[in-house]
Amino acid sequence: MPSEFLDQLTWVAVDTETTGLNPWKNELLEIGAVRFQLDSEFEEFEVLIKPEGKIDPRSRAVHNITNEEIEERGKDLETAMKMFVEFIGKDSLVFHNAPFDISFLLRGIEKVNLPVPDNTYYDSLYLSRKYFAHRKKHSLSALREQLDLPEEVLHRALPDARLTAHVFSETIRSKAEQLTSNNKYQSFIRSHGRFSKFKIKLPKNMEDIYKYFERHSRSGTVMKIDFKDQANVAQTNLVKIIEVMVFNQNPFVKVIVHPEGKEKLIPLRTATIHDPDKGKVKLVE
Repeated sequence: MPSEFLDQLTWVAVDTETTGLNPWKNELLEIGAVRFQLDSEFEEFEVLIKPEGKIDPRSRAVHNITNEEIEERGKDLETAMKMFVEFIGKDSLVFHNAPFDISFLLRGIEKVNLPVPDNTYYDSLYLSRKYFAHRKKHSLSALREQLDLPEEVLHRALPDARLTAHVFSETIRSKAEQLTSNNKYQSFIRSHGRFSKFKIKLPKNMEDIYKYFERHSRSGTVMKIDFKDQANVAQTNLVKIIEVMVFNQNPFVKVIVHPEGKEKLIPLRTATIHDPDKGKVKLVE
């Protein structure tokens, strides 16, 4: 049973959709948020934002936000950010892969010269990986299936915020007997931060990195990559490229190991690519 301490806590789960994956060049497109306690959700927020630039086709294929929707319901960035900041108030925030969403939210807030909120934030992706390492996958869609959570239309901001709230609540509920005080709760949460102190640390050449791997993904090139895994062990794989992904502000390339056919995430900060035309290439310093 949840402790009396946990029953008193309130969080706001937040998710965003964007015009692309690079917070330096792409923009917020949609923000969804859900205010919740451990056993209930009681307030929702959703806003579409009119971007200045174009939507990357790769991102549109994920969220399927149409130009007609944006034109009909979209707000300008300043209005949207003021609405968002007002909604979250002083509550603690929850994200799934926090650095991605916060990077875009921070850029949006700074663009319109609003004070940066000082809310504490937590990352349900980090918690899943740390305390439930046996799970094969930790994406929202995978966790929805593994935890038998309610079906949602994935990859839209509000449904993904709802799902984030469910994932976080399930995590806290599973450890509720241990979390009987603020000290024990903070010790369990462990990795958290203040929104106002967040710094974007992605490589500034992310757009070039995306284009490089997109080109090789289309061509189906088999490439050799040297890298160090999470245990800092040097490895070499022959791979086919799937896509670039970002977790905790670290870029990875998702690949299929050749010829076994197994999918793998390779950290680009430790990777050296043996390019068929250019020789050895290190894309992230």
